[in-house]
Amino acid sequence: MPENTGEKHLDIDANTQSETNPGKSNPIVTIEAGKPNQASENMEVHAHDLHKAPGHGLKHYLFEFLMLFLAVFCGFLAENQRERMIEHHRENEYARHLLADLRADSLFFAKRAEKMNEVLRQHHEFYQLMTGTIKPSNKDILCHLLPIFFIYDLQTTPATYNQMKASGSLRYMQQEELVNLIQKYYEVRLLRANLGLDITREFFDNFLQPFLQKHFRVQDYDIVSVTIKSDSPVFLDRSGQSEQELLNMFETYGRQIQVIQDRIMTPTMTILSNLITLLKKEYHLK
Repeated sequence: MPENTGEKHLDIDANTQSETNPGKSNPIVTIEAGKPNQASENMEVHAHDLHKAPGHGLKHYLFEFLMLFLAVFCGFLAENQRERMIEHHRENEYARHLLADLRADSLFFAKRAEKMNEVLRQHHEFYQLMTGTIKPSNKDILCHLLPIFFIYDLQTTPATYNQMKASGSLRYMQQEELVNLIQKYYEVRLLRANLGLDITREFFDNFLQPFLQKHFRVQDYDIVSVTIKSDSPVFLDRSGQSEQELLNMFETYGRQIQVIQDRIMTPTMTILSNLITLLKKEYHLK
């Protein structure tokens, strides 16, 4: 009986030891199993710390808002500056093109004024011929008539101004005096010049040309080259009445041209000269 009791005691101790200390492998498993849990906890803590950046709170949001506002504002300033540079470049380009147009107009007006002065002188000679004591021949009348048989037009170059006006680019020019002078030239003076020339053209078409076609044969002259093709040209239905009628029409025509020259062309040329000078000064052009 004592032997059996001892064996049982040994078994109980062994089981107790086995339960208390299951073996060498179990602590190892327990330790190794604990490592992943610790790393996961560390990662969670680290991510949480990243989420909670320094300055978290009202100050942090105000700082982010300020940085965003400064970025947008700086972008707006940069874009505004870029637009100003583009507009300044366009302004200078328009100024150069406009100056080229105005110079072309100035050259045209100078030549037209010279032509008008010459024609007005010939009108005076024709008047003296028709009112002189010696009766002129048909050839003399036709020789004096052809040079003053001239129709006037206005060959200006408003392309740049029309483009600026249509696109609203006239606002690029900030000099008020310059803008006013440009508008006065294109919107007032040129329109008035065109109106005056339209009146003379209407008179030419309604009176001068029909009279020439009615009383002179086309085979006797060349209107384009202003030359007489016959030594004995014919004045059809020539009489004192037809001669006076001819003189009245061309004298009236000459006076119309004189009015256009004095009241329209000369003032327009003055404004044009001042405009060119001011445009060159404002944009430092040559």
